[in-house]
Amino acid sequence: MSLTTNTKASIKTSCVILCGGASKRMGQDKALLPFDGQVLVKFMFEKYKHIFQNVYLSAKNTYFNLPTILDSAIYLEKSNKSPTHCPLIGLQSIFENLKDEWIFVASIDSPFLSTNSIYKLFDLRQPDSQILHFQTPSHTHFLNAFFHISLLDLITHNLKHHLYALSHLYANAKTITLKLDDEKELINLNTKQDYQNTLESIFKE
Repeated sequence: MSLTTNTKASIKTSCVILCGGASKRMGQDKALLPFDGQVLVKFMFEKYKHIFQNVYLSAKNTYFNLPTILDSAIYLEKSNKSPTHCPLIGLQSIFENLKDEWIFVASIDSPFLSTNSIYKLFDLRQPDSQILHFQTPSHTHFLNAFFHISLLDLITHNLKHHLYALSHLYANAKTITLKLDDEKELINLNTKQDYQNTLESIFKE
């Protein structure tokens, strides 16, 4: 099963892969999971390098010297209100460091999203849209989505007021949704059992 083949022209914007570090449910760093003959973070980087003009990681540390945007240190202190990492912190760092109008933000644990679906999603953008995202029969997906730079002020506001859930960002942004029928495209590798079962299922096809 090929997951990286792409014959289309690159999307002229950046992709950033969110790498959250240690996962309690997985019991290890998901970025370093074995996947398709390599580790997951290298697989994801190579996959998106064939789709986007630029690819970066967003993380608290670097992996294999791949281009990385480090999370904003101001929000990384442990407290009752500030998590040590969350997607919103990554989004703030991304928009503060990159100048792209649109940025595709991918989750490290969703390796099966198809190239075709990504192109279809980007083609839906409108002059006033701020988020382009997927919906499957069982889920509205807040990551593996395109975010517009006009969201930076709202992201900063939400962080300041401890509104860390992406649902708060979505509630106040202009969004466009692409519905996918196939749940497999956006399967998350959350636990070791999920990881093993998914690999057995996907790579047998």
